[in-house]
Amino acid sequence: MKDLKNTITELCKYYMEFLESDFRSNRLPSRRIEFDIEEGKKNIDLQKYNDFESKAFKCFTDKFSSNGLKIGKNQFIIKLPNEIITKILDVIKKNNYVIDRPVKSRISKILNDCDAFNEDKISKIIEDIAQSPESAHEYLKGIVVGDLFDETFELWKNKQLKEKEEFYLYFYEIKYKNNKYPLFYIQLSTGMNDKGEYELEFNPVLLVNKKAIQYISENYAKEKDLKWKIDLPARQIYLGNYNEVEEYIKLLQSILNEVTNFFGLDSIDLNDKNEESITNNGIEISRKSYLALFDKSDEAILNDYEEMLNLILS
Repeated sequence: MKDLKNTITELCKYYMEFLESDFRSNRLPSRRIEFDIEEGKKNIDLQKYNDFESKAFKCFTDKFSSNGLKIGKNQFIIKLPNEIITKILDVIKKNNYVIDRPVKSRISKILNDCDAFNEDKISKIIEDIAQSPESAHEYLKGIVVGDLFDETFELWKNKQLKEKEEFYLYFYEIKYKNNKYPLFYIQLSTGMNDKGEYELEFNPVLLVNKKAIQYISENYAKEKDLKWKIDLPARQIYLGNYNEVEEYIKLLQSILNEVTNFFGLDSIDLNDKNEESITNNGIEISRKSYLALFDKSDEAILNDYEEMLNLILS
């Protein structure tokens, strides 16, 4: 009986590794951060929305002890950058506040370079400025370039088209050969409350993106002719198993340390809110977060095998 248990345990471990490495193939891990996707928006870079990103990272380091996050209309927005406003005002002033065709053309180019508006929006902005050139400064200061609520709505609509997809929050980004992956991620349940806000509630399990880490580390080891493998804990971190936040933080820090040490990177302090990206030998890790959509069926297969292995080991 003991031999049978050992055999089954080894088989389960093998299949877990098999699944986590995308079937031992050389294909890119599926959970990566992409923006040019034909099916529509799948990721929101939260670095654009500093206030929300700070709230998200606070939940991450607090063991997701809060009830969740809320996103309201006009709550987390991006205004037109000051450098763009200054360029437009300089063009207007140099022409003595006369908005003729050459000025409109220059303003159009400046806004196009901003890469935040379509042609119709740019035309409207120019026409609004032309009606009151002297008030251009106040008008431009009030222009909203991005609204997290609107971007979340776009994700929500894309989710309705594909039943297998679910919301996730990604934490920390690792970049390798122009592909980006999250190091940690957690599934979210999402809905709209009576106030018209999106409410994001956390799953009780934080996950380590072992597929991506193993894929990158194996390729890196081949490039550097290294004989050792990266040593990571279980893929699932059950938040309820950690009574103290300090114990939970210690685990996350140990994972980051293992990753940075393996790739010869400077250490990352989990509590440093101003941590900049670190780079070495083609590997880059940065303190970025994303709101994302991903196929939950991929996660379900791994969860089933991991649960089976845990039952056997217990």
